[in-house]
Amino acid sequence: AWSPSFIPHVELRDRLAASVRRLHGTNASDFHVFGVPLKDENHVDAVDVAMFLVLPSFAASYSLFALSAFKIRKTLRAV
Repeated sequence: AWSPSFIPHVELRDRLAASVRRLHGTNASDFHVFGVPLKDENHVDAVDVAMFLVLPSFAASYSLFALSAFKIRKTLRAV
């Protein structure tokens, strides 16, 4: 499932598509362009995605990893 935060604004999508067409000499039917603005005051942007989706899952998974590694180390030292 795609997150709505990864759907670019029409202006950004058009600029990215024009850039790809100029760079590769292609037409609009050859590529599908996806992007996300880094910071947008009115909509969901890359900063919001990082703060509310990526960082919490990253912190939770690495916290569980560190806790597991600590427990394994403690158990192995007791042997």
